[in-house]
Amino acid sequence: MTSVRQAVIADLDALLELDRLSWQERQQMLAPTYRHTEAPMPADVMRERIRGDGFRTFVAEDGGQMVGYLIAKIVAVTVPCDRTEREGRICDVFVIPDCRHRGIASSLYAPATAWFGSAGCDCEGLTVYSNNPASDLYEKWGFAAFSINMRKRR
Repeated sequence: MTSVRQAVIADLDALLELDRLSWQERQQMLAPTYRHTEAPMPADVMRERIRGDGFRTFVAEDGGQMVGYLIAKIVAVTVPCDRTEREGRICDVFVIPDCRHRGIASSLYAPATAWFGSAGCDCEGLTVYSNNPASDLYEKWGFAAFSINMRKRR
């Protein structure tokens, strides 16, 4: 049985390990010229994600093992006509491969979206690589393409 709860500092090492696995997976989604442009999250940054005021980190456990996490934050975004909105932002979602397709990511998303609602967010957002198979899941959650961010390496 999978349970979801808000992360605590005692989860730091397990979260760093899951983030390392997530980073390895993301590297495979990037074109070779972009690989290694990011690194696994440093401990001090993860600690801020656990304790920071504008962040919430949720973890999923199954059989006493941490099998996934979701990091969310609330930001101010400027939309057309220089209007500012509060956006609930999904920063990271990761579930270990052996536990996917069991609803764990959706279980992690539920408390995040509830937090966004209670905080008065106007919208929710996330960024996903164009070839990430999780795009289908995000569409099931109601997300739709909003803009395209294009890049080229110099």
